[in-house]
Amino acid sequence: MKGRDLRRVTTDVEARRPASLEQAAERAHRGRALVEQARLAARAGQPPPPLPAGPAAPVPAPRVEATACARCYRPHEAPPNTLCPVCAADDPQPLDDLDALPITTPGDTAWS
Repeated sequence: MKGRDLRRVTTDVEARRPASLEQAAERAHRGRALVEQARLAARAGQPPPPLPAGPAAPVPAPRVEATACARCYRPHEAPPNTLCPVCAADDPQPLDDLDALPITTPGDTAWS
């Protein structure tokens, strides 16, 4: 899981965890009923029934902590794996756009 913050994954799982055994059983029964309806519709050649609009799980706010810039390693207060204000101002490209990065080899002038 390179590049993912395991603490954030744990927080997301904890936000979705049922509060009680009754709530867990109710979710399981609703899920099984939806799967059964979709299976019966597929067997009859019909489209699956629409999913009910349930309450969306609250999205936890991004954690702000003392961390290092993902590019220059300067310390700054921000969510993990983000750019510092200096690098963010210098680079209009998002950090996830790997196609925008130059590809260099030891024979290139960038290495010499």
